[in-house]
Amino acid sequence: MPWPLARMARYVQQCKYLQQLKDNDDICSKAFERGSYLLFSKEKPLLTRKDQETPFQSVISWRTFHEVEPFNPNVKQSSVVLGVSDEADIAPLFVCSVPPETEKKIESAFNSTFVDMRRALFSLSDDENQHVSRGYSMISWDENIKFCSYCGSSLDRKISGCSKVCSQKCNPLKMTHYPQIHPVAITRVLNHSLDKILLVRQPRHPKGMYSCIAGFMEPGETLNDNIRREIAEEVGIVVEKIEYFQSQAWPLPQPSLMMACTAVAMPGSEEIDIDKEELEDAKWFSKAETQEALTRVIKNPKILRENEKGELVIPPHGAIAHELVKNWLNQYTPTKL
Repeated sequence: MPWPLARMARYVQQCKYLQQLKDNDDICSKAFERGSYLLFSKEKPLLTRKDQETPFQSVISWRTFHEVEPFNPNVKQSSVVLGVSDEADIAPLFVCSVPPETEKKIESAFNSTFVDMRRALFSLSDDENQHVSRGYSMISWDENIKFCSYCGSSLDRKISGCSKVCSQKCNPLKMTHYPQIHPVAITRVLNHSLDKILLVRQPRHPKGMYSCIAGFMEPGETLNDNIRREIAEEVGIVVEKIEYFQSQAWPLPQPSLMMACTAVAMPGSEEIDIDKEELEDAKWFSKAETQEALTRVIKNPKILRENEKGELVIPPHGAIAHELVKNWLNQYTPTKL
């Protein structure tokens, strides 16, 4: 549905203010004390349980500047702009690291918990999942990238933490460094009749879990080129009729943009020939089998850690592979077939 005019105006205002926070040191420096903070201890974000009745669902434990400062006195020098709130006053959002030795005190003070990243991403809403993904990616880049990749000189940090400028040799060239992301295509492969889905299993997957084929894009590749190549390499299938579905930021093992698509196997190219260096297994699954796998993980997200029987499961809510499979089961209709 179209947005109301007031909502559209506020969205434009949000985007403009966020850009000012990133680029204008004066505006950013004045925003710290009225901001809300997402805290990380190493790779663990600070979350709190949504409510007692939904133990598998969490929310970000946003903290104020004055709550964070006792645990990180350098909060203004080390925080990174994360975004802006959707409230009427459009407050700034920041991400900040705290020393691991302060974990217990912070958890006790705010009745919250520092949670493993994967558990966090699978327990948050889509919007908060995006905050945590961006927050971890930005704070990691800010803490780890200290030197110019062109000349080796130290980098000067913008107050926002969203970019850095070479301090010496590259200065005449105005070499500005930004966080990098890695594009990944993740694809639900369907048979030509559209009644089966190809799911694959990697050795690192939890017991019983199958997912969609995914692979990093190479320089010079289009999205379609990448999808065709990865599927041919990993399962020996040639696909056609590629359609874009949606995208998701994903921070592990490195900041990535997951671009989810659908591809249909060409007639005569549905026999699987797996790359045993990449995959442990790959199978065609019917809608009935896939629905059972989806139901298992929805009813019991802990099954991914406690699947002693090795029952078929798919990735949980929070992973874009989950949405690809669920959409195929519930409402997928091709637009280009």
